[in-house]
Parts: sequence; structure tokens; C-alpha cells
Amino acid sequence: IRHYLDKINRDDSAIRILDGNGDPVVTVAKLAAAQSIEPKTAPFQQMTISREQDYSLLIMRSPFIIFEFEGTVEVMKSIAEFEELTAGISRVMYLFAISAVALSVLIGWLLSWRLLKPLQAMAGTIRNIKSKGLQERMVPASNGDEISTLMHLFNEMMDQVEQSFQQQNRFVEDASHELRTPLAIIEGHLALLRRWGKEDPAVTEESLTASLH
Repeated sequence: IRHYLDKINRDDSAIRILDGNGDPVVTVAKLAAAQSIEPKTAPFQQMTISREQDYSLLIMRSPFIIFEFEGTVEVMKSIAEFEELTAGISRVMYLFAISAVALSVLIGWLLSWRLLKPLQAMAGTIRNIKSKGLQERMVPASNGDEISTLMHLFNEMMDQVEQSFQQQNRFVEDASHELRTPLAIIEGHLALLRRWGKEDPAVTEESLTASLH
């Protein structure tokens, strides 16, 4: 059995066979830390982990029966490589988590900047309208999203507002032009009456008729 166990044993493990009293019968150990593990019998298969400052061992104990022999087989294996691998995977996961958070923050900042940029442009256009006049317009994007649609609607609204103001201005100009001529006529006849028309009934009648007309 020792010859067979030597073949299957590895450098990071140890195999030990105990009799019914818990005394080692066969020990094959290339793992030095296995010498410090106290032999223990096991009525059923069990698995434990033993950790010390210098080593960490996974220990499996199982009943072992061959003919009249009843004992326990102990298999001890170092889990240092496993713990190193776990620590390495944890470091990689932490690195990926930090990278993912940083990437999410960067993408969120880019998205917010892209979303806020047209709103800032709209606010700037409104300020320009306040200072420069109603002819200011936004330059909408060509991607057809909701912000671009909002820009188009804003420009259309400003076109209608500017058109309304232009119509008002034209109306005021036309009305003032239309009123200027009759007011000038009335003013001329009143001046005529003031100078010498008060004494001449014919001039007074003519001026009054013209003014009423």
C-alpha cells in the first residue's frame, strides 16, 4: 500500500492510514505541515480545514475497512495555491468593479453632457433673444431625438412670435401713415381758422366741412 500511495501522492498533499485506536499505520507525506496534524479517527466521512500561520490544509477523513482491519484514512492537501488563486480572482474582480464604476461614471457624464448641451444652447439662445432680438434661432441636431424635436418646435414658435411682432409693427406703421394725412389736413384748417377764418363765415364753413370729412 505504501508503494501505491507514493505513486498517487502529490507534493502538496499527504495520506495517512490510522488503525482503530487512531495510531498511524501508514504515512505518506511530502507535505511537511501534515506532521503537525493530530491523527483522528472518523466514524463517517468528514471534511475540515485547518489554518495556522504557516499553512492552510484541507483534511478529509473517512472510515477505512479491509477484511478484519477497521481504521481511518486521512487525506491532507495544502490549499495555499487555492487561496492565492482566490485572492488573485478577488483582486481582479475588485479591479474590474472599480473599472466598471469609473466607466459608468464616465459614460454617465458623457450622456449628461450630451443631454445638457442642447438645453444649455437653448438657454443661450433665449438670452440672445432677450438682448439681440427675435431673429435668433437654435441650430437643431440631425439625429431626430426628442431634444432635436424640441429645438424645431422652439424655432417654429419663435418664427410665429416674430411674424406676429412684424404684423403688429406693420399695422402700427400703416395706421400712423393713414392717420398722418387727415391730421395734417385738420391741423392746416385749424391754423387757417385761427389766423383769419374766424371773421369769414365762408372760410369757417369750408374748414369745418373739410375737417369733418
